[in-house]
Amino acid sequence: RYKNVELVADDLEHGNLIRVLQRYSLRMEGLFLYYPHRNVSPALRMVIDTLKI
Repeated sequence: RYKNVELVADDLEHGNLIRVLQRYSLRMEGLFLYYPHRNVSPALRMVIDTLKI
């Protein structure tokens, strides 16, 4: 499973987890509910627009 690095930063720092395939990882700032480059359904578009307050 993928985890946001901010959620596992302590475990990485203390050696409880190690990064694998780091050079193949994409670095994306922030947390996303959806892939910003994909087609968005009208229902999801309504949720996104509602959350952008």
